Amino acid sequence: MSTETTAGTSQQPKELACPDCGGRKFSWILEIVQFGSVSKDGAGNIHEEGYELGEVVGDDIDSSGLFCTGCDTEFDREDLVEVDD
Repeated sequence: MSTETTAGTSQQPKELACPDCGGRKFSWILEIVQFGSVSKDGAGNIHEEGYELGEVVGDDIDSSGLFCTGCDTEFDREDLVEVDD
């Protein structure tokens, strides 16, 4: 967890929640490099078999937002609400 210090005041990051259900778990799609082998079967179908993950090269957060796993709704990051703990 990172912290920022502004004029001697420490500001801790605030957790965000779904504005509809209050859920704190979200999903999004990562674009990740995959390494593996490729084969062709007797019917001519090509199969890819991944066996090693590479680096994450992107995500869909800016285009699709975050998907709340509590109420199955998509939200932009700016629509989430701060959690008071």
